[in-house]
Amino acid sequence: MKFLFTFFEPVHHVFIWYSSTILGTLFLITVAQPTDQDHLNLVRRHTSYGDVLGFVHHGKLASAECYLGIPYARPPINDRRFAYPEPVDHWIKLYNATYFRPWCVQFWYSDVYLEKREQSEDCLYLNIFVPRKTVHAKPYPVLVWIHGGSYQVGGSQLFPINGTVDNIVSHGVIFVSINYRLGPLGFLTNMRSGLFGNYGLEDQIVALQWIKDTIGLFDGDPSRITVGGESSGAASVSILATSPRTIGLFQRAVIRSGSAMSPWAIQSTNTDLNSARLMEVTNCSFNDDKKTMECLRTLSISQMKNIWKLLADDGMKLIYSKSDSKSINYNHPFLAHTYFTPVVDKYRENQSIIPLPAERLIRENARLPLMIGSTTGECIAYVSWLAYLAENDRIDLCNIEFVAPSFRFKNAEQVKQAIYQHYFDNRPIQHDTNLSHILVKIVTDQNIKVPMMKEISYYTNKNVPIFVYSFDYSDDKLQNMHLSFAMRDLLDPRNITVEWASKDLNITYFIASTMTNFVKFGNPNFQTESNKLQFHWPPFDFPSSQQMYIGSQIKPIKVPFELLYFWNRTIEIIQTLSLQHDFIFEPPTVSNFHCGVFEDYELLNYRVAFFTVLTLSLAMLFLLGFCCFLHVNYRNQEKNIPTVVE
Repeated sequence: MKFLFTFFEPVHHVFIWYSSTILGTLFLITVAQPTDQDHLNLVRRHTSYGDVLGFVHHGKLASAECYLGIPYARPPINDRRFAYPEPVDHWIKLYNATYFRPWCVQFWYSDVYLEKREQSEDCLYLNIFVPRKTVHAKPYPVLVWIHGGSYQVGGSQLFPINGTVDNIVSHGVIFVSINYRLGPLGFLTNMRSGLFGNYGLEDQIVALQWIKDTIGLFDGDPSRITVGGESSGAASVSILATSPRTIGLFQRAVIRSGSAMSPWAIQSTNTDLNSARLMEVTNCSFNDDKKTMECLRTLSISQMKNIWKLLADDGMKLIYSKSDSKSINYNHPFLAHTYFTPVVDKYRENQSIIPLPAERLIRENARLPLMIGSTTGECIAYVSWLAYLAENDRIDLCNIEFVAPSFRFKNAEQVKQAIYQHYFDNRPIQHDTNLSHILVKIVTDQNIKVPMMKEISYYTNKNVPIFVYSFDYSDDKLQNMHLSFAMRDLLDPRNITVEWASKDLNITYFIASTMTNFVKFGNPNFQTESNKLQFHWPPFDFPSSQQMYIGSQIKPIKVPFELLYFWNRTIEIIQTLSLQHDFIFEPPTVSNFHCGVFEDYELLNYRVAFFTVLTLSLAMLFLLGFCCFLHVNYRNQEKNIPTVVE
């Protein structure tokens, strides 16, 4: 069992299933929240906005100054809802930064766990952890972390203080975590300049500008800022690292388990449709953008949450009832409930964050040194949820429609045939452990691995330094804890109390050392007397295509680019074979994949077209040949006619 619990958000057996599981080894080794003893060790810093009061936290491996809940923008409330974030006001009194501020409003299903979180629209805060009394030289490099959560949930408060201090700050790195607006509050749009969307990304950019301008007052180096993220946070980093709006704000990027090219990352059409539906249900749909905005700003948070759940419930019907409704299939749970996401905002002219589709954006603008990787079995939670439904006779787990949904493809049935042949090698699909592994692989390859391979290729083509990893480490203790939907102690990393073995600690040290080396030097291999790593992590290049495998052994292996060829070439070719229905908004009936047997399809349209054209072509060739034969025969007969001489 992998570290597959870090950022799952379960409700009614539904998950955010893009888990950056590698973070478990960084933040879960030791866990603690601020204690009364911590608050006895108070510290103070001066900033251009006013003075802040923090505290010193003493971990097992290091001590750090902790400043929690510092505002980086004015509260996005009232007239500032659905607007650019504005610079934070100055404060005169000493600002108390000794406790976390509220989470941004969480958009998810009803769940006791989420309801415990104090939530508010006033949520644009960040947390700073600064090394204290360390041998590392000042100014310190900075790692800014953007949390994941499908752009709908999550927060900077997810990261336990002990794990942060012992595994990141102890290496002489300042760690900063940020909040940003989520769900419709962060990404509602009508795809026009009046309601432009991407507010959550705007928050991230303003936070980065605040950090660049202010981190020097916390002993940080503004010329050595690395931005990292996991899941949808990784997709955010993928966008920010190539956006024209962020040039000069940071120097390196860490992308874990996500990409701007993942199918769930930038959904302009889906977000526009969901936004339109929200405005329609609330009677806020006007031709006048100003009236629309005024109406939307009067909505309560509970109204917006209820409409989010309505969209989510419609999406769930695609699984439960096999609905073919054209109006809801774009909200398929396969897309990890990303109902409101970043959008391509080229209509904003010079203010555009994403002026191009993700693939072009990355291909043309890759510019920063990059550390990038993923975990084996990223999407296990989604498949586990499907297995739960199968156990209750809600679905047939052997129907690969659930892991390769038709709405994603043209010629969907033919595409699923190709997937079946590629992953099952035409063997009958059986209910066994191997089935789960294959289904997880199908989902993970589509949503994480293949998009990241494309990103790796584009960075390499730009001759940008890039270091790639694949995380495949197992832990027996977690396996014995029987991870499931109901294990709520595993749903928040602050609740973990596991006694880790020495091999776990070694993996943690490896991950922490290589990432902080990259933050400090742009190279995970850098060694000092106090940091000797017995390995060499080669930078990625063609044709060697090497990545660092992190599992029972740590060793370089090849990136399996045959996956990229299958999904990017074979599947694309199949989708262009004939003119069929566009499946984006009209999924077909459930395919004929069943356990124990693979039923042949009726003659498919492209085959009919192919053999029709082939038959006509052969007939034409035969007719042409016959005509040629008659012509030659006629000429020969003319030659054999004797000439009559008078």
